[in-house]
Amino acid sequence: MVSVVSMFFTLPSYAMTGGNAASVTISHGAGSAPNCAQTKNCFDPSTLKVAAGTTVTWTNHDTVSHTVTSGNPSDNQTGTLFNSNLIPSGKSFSFTFKEPGTYNYFCEVHPWMNGKVIVTSSTTGTSPPSPAPQPSSPPREVTPQSTATPQPATPTPQTSTTTSQSGTPTQQASAPPTPLTPLPTFTTPPTSSSTLVTITTGSAALTSCEQTSSCFSPDVLYVSPGTSVTWKNTDLVSHDVIYGSPESGSPSLFDSNSLSPGQSFTYHFAHPGIYPYYDKAYPWELGFVYVK
Repeated sequence: MVSVVSMFFTLPSYAMTGGNAASVTISHGAGSAPNCAQTKNCFDPSTLKVAAGTTVTWTNHDTVSHTVTSGNPSDNQTGTLFNSNLIPSGKSFSFTFKEPGTYNYFCEVHPWMNGKVIVTSSTTGTSPPSPAPQPSSPPREVTPQSTATPQPATPTPQTSTTTSQSGTPTQQASAPPTPLTPLPTFTTPPTSSSTLVTITTGSAALTSCEQTSSCFSPDVLYVSPGTSVTWKNTDLVSHDVIYGSPESGSPSLFDSNSLSPGQSFTYHFAHPGIYPYYDKAYPWELGFVYVK
């Protein structure tokens, strides 16, 4: 049985379960509404209490992809315990919590989204907790061993623009960027040193392309440092490719400016990081380049 306590907006959603399975919903609109962090409903429930051995399943009810990544955006242990990678709309990810402790997690793409799983050593006590729950023993933060190298903060780089013989503008960072989010765990190896992304026909008129992740094709690239990615506009209207997201703004890393139908834009990714991008004119068009 799952019992959810829903109080005033200042209190987090909190659920307890005594079974061997529990579920968490990635809320609709969480990717475009950072205020869900204030109302504690980016993940529902935002805090889940389970017994050791429970399998927790996260299901994405949003229209954009998300991740479920262990740790916090500010630490160097992100993804060392579990990392879903991108979960498309309607898909799920599961992880079994075998040891008692407190497990923080967040979405790498939208780092304001965070949640917590508290794992106890007993299945007793399934009644709803008080608004400010206090476990019977102080929970410990799980900090698995990791060989990951901390990513130093660096200033936003200045970019230089060159023009290839074909007339395609090419931009390249002169210094390592500061990724908007921590690095993910890669499951798909890069396959080439140059990758083409298509701005799909009709994406400007069909907001549904966001739900099918088809505004850019592919909408997510996994590449190695030193890869040049080219975007080609195959739509009937102009588009642009801008680093960042509609919520975070547009840091000065790359900006294609307006691309007329048939035109292309190329950016050289020299450094590891997560690079989200979007179309300012049609902000439902989102994509990501993962460089590692």
